[in-house]
Amino acid sequence: MGTSVTLHSLLDAALSGPEWDEIFRWGSGSQRSDVVQHVAGRIVRARWDPSAGEVPRQRAPLAAGTAEAASALIIGLLPTIMAAVQVQRKVVQAAVAAAQELGLRASLADLSEPSCSAVGTAYAQDPPDSVDVSGLGRELAMARARRPVRLEKLEFTATYLTMYQTRWADEGAASLAAYPPAQIGLGRNAAPPFVASRNENSWLLGTDRSVWGRYRLHFLGTSRTCSAEGYSHAGDGCSVEEVGRTCQGYGLTEPTHRVALRSVSTASVDADPVGVARSHQVWNSWRDQGHAIAVDGTVDNALVVATAAKIALWFHYARPAKEMVHRHGKVDRYFELVSHALVRKLWMGLHRLEREHDAPATSDDVNPLLFAALDKAVPEAVTTWLREGSSTAPSAGRINVTTTLLLSHPQLAIRLTERPGPETLAEYAELARIRFGTAWTEHVLDQDELKALIDRHPESEE
Repeated sequence: MGTSVTLHSLLDAALSGPEWDEIFRWGSGSQRSDVVQHVAGRIVRARWDPSAGEVPRQRAPLAAGTAEAASALIIGLLPTIMAAVQVQRKVVQAAVAAAQELGLRASLADLSEPSCSAVGTAYAQDPPDSVDVSGLGRELAMARARRPVRLEKLEFTATYLTMYQTRWADEGAASLAAYPPAQIGLGRNAAPPFVASRNENSWLLGTDRSVWGRYRLHFLGTSRTCSAEGYSHAGDGCSVEEVGRTCQGYGLTEPTHRVALRSVSTASVDADPVGVARSHQVWNSWRDQGHAIAVDGTVDNALVVATAAKIALWFHYARPAKEMVHRHGKVDRYFELVSHALVRKLWMGLHRLEREHDAPATSDDVNPLLFAALDKAVPEAVTTWLREGSSTAPSAGRINVTTTLLLSHPQLAIRLTERPGPETLAEYAELARIRFGTAWTEHVLDQDELKALIDRHPESEE
């Protein structure tokens, strides 16, 4: 369908083939995502013909006529894009050489994004601004030397763990009760761990991502849209900011963002829409009119209805949706996983907006986030969760550690199996908190999980 095409997808397709694959090979210093966004995207948007409508955003869905105009423009600008990339390759090599002269450790991959941003800015002019390769390389190296230094995990922990424990006791526990992540499929109803032993390079974590993992996102080029040389956060400032944000509802500061998450989680997941035309009308109206999102802490009904319409259209038209249904069967057996995936991917986008201190999200921000989540994130998540188990199911490791903890306190274990009421569960939680600290649920089952496990496997009456 028309809404499945974006300027980004058109550029990604145009910059394909053996010649481009060689340019984008591993370690070349010209990363595909950086070139598409910062070089090709800027060149095309800067030369957009107003008669074809407003300049499209990189990831905003395009109407059929707009997509045709964009495709024609991209084809005509391919030589300019290629010329810009050739200059970028020289700049990134000069930047690495200059960084080495300054005693900095920097690879071609490290400087791909800032070099693409700088060259893309020059080539957005018509005709392109001239580029002093050596001079620009030195500027990028010096900018890297001035950038904030991320704290290492041990230093981060030594400095901010106590702050997190204090703020969680003062604010986090109340926020968790008011905005339970499990209710919307965003994570466990528990304090996020301060640091995690597992790999956290996955958006599937949701609010189970550790405080350290959230802090690291400030320094990952793939997790932000602003260019490295323009990044203004200080390492210590990010730390305090992220500790505080983690203790807010859903780990987000903006009330609007919490409303957006609850609204999307409430939307129905229907793979067999009765009225496709009606879904088109609802979605297009919400997308095109630039709606603000409510801030009253409940749900935004317009967003709920629009999300349901978007999901219905996706199942009706999109190839990834059809492939997912073909692989896993009717959506009736995993519709909750679709909703959970949308919520978790949206959370990553809203968290990025807050990290970059952008204005609260509107429909213009949520629209491309939902679009990208449906076509890429949802199929990935559903496949993973169906293969490995529910996104919220406790792991065998946490169950085993819980068993070990209770075996060392047999009287409590007996009372739990006899009658796992609120007081007994609270006693268990306090024991676990003393043993494992604030983020005790990273190690053992939380109260709800333990009660559910006991209810499924009651003590034998024999």
